[in-house]
This record gives sequence, C-alpha cells and structure tokens, in this order.
Amino acid sequence: MSPDDRAAFEKAIHGTFAYYRYQPSLAGAIIFTILFSLTTLVHLFQLLRRRTWYFIPLLIGGICKNLLASPVHHYLVLQVQSC
Repeated sequence: MSPDDRAAFEKAIHGTFAYYRYQPSLAGAIIFTILFSLTTLVHLFQLLRRRTWYFIPLLIGGICKNLLASPVHHYLVLQVQSC
C-alpha cells in the first residue's frame, strides 16, 4: 500500500474523506428554483397564447421539476445527509 493510499484509507476511517468537495448554497438553490419557475410560467403563457398544444410535455416536465426535483429539495437532502 502506497503512502497516498494509506492516507486516503485513514481519512475514510475517520470520516473526513469525501468523493467530491461540494458545499450546497441555499441562496443559489432558491434563486435557480425561482428562475426555473419563471421560465415554466413563460412556457405556460406561450402555450396558451399560441395554442401550441404539442408543448404540453415541456410544461409538465417543468412543473414536475419544480415540485419534485427542485434545487432547494436537493440542498435540504444534502444537508440532512451531512449530519
């Protein structure tokens, strides 16, 4: 075992090892959720105004993204997992 592998092994045992160094930002999550919601509302407006019914799947995808997979949800999940 090389010294680098040994150091990684020690970090893994003591709980300081992380696969990626990502610290989520609640402010960023809220901003991007609001922006994505606004674009979804614009798509709804365009769909109703132009009667482009073939864009309904795009609208449904935007709604599901905002409700089920929003960045705020991911932020909260990552915060709970880090505890």
